[in-house]
Amino acid sequence: WYQKSAENGNKLAQFYLGICYENGKGVEKDCFKAFEFYEKAARSGNKYAQLRLGGYYYNGKGVKKDYSKSFEWYIKSAIQESKFAQFYLGNYYYFGTGTEKDFGKSVEWYEKSAEQGHSSAQCYLGLLYEVGKGTDQDLEKSYYWYKKAAMNGNKFAQLNLGYFYE
Repeated sequence: WYQKSAENGNKLAQFYLGICYENGKGVEKDCFKAFEFYEKAARSGNKYAQLRLGGYYYNGKGVKKDYSKSFEWYIKSAIQESKFAQFYLGNYYYFGTGTEKDFGKSVEWYEKSAEQGHSSAQCYLGLLYEVGKGTDQDLEKSYYWYKKAAMNGNKFAQLNLGYFYE
């Protein structure tokens, strides 16, 4: 049914068919076909497919590795409130992957992701507020984000939170 719906332009079916090909569920595993269906869904605005394409370009899976294209697809997904894409964009700006390093933009994207409960984004925000990169140093905000991340099971945040009690 996914195949039939995907052929009729259903972007959700295209996305799910991509998952089927990526994981070999009901079809032979084929990362190139998965990429093809993710791309169709992504071009139709499916944020989950856009997120997957970002990962495919980042890892060079089914396509040539291209951090700039990965960055572009993550932007499209992040604008649609994908907390994962927002986190990845925070990383891209933090490390200068596929774009210029910009700690201020890193803070912005981590914050969007962190507010949606992404524990790694919360931990990075804690770090950036602790050291004052991309934002003013603010130990209260650092503690707040480390605590949120720690409560969400993030081990690095739990460790860093412990330093506040030394």
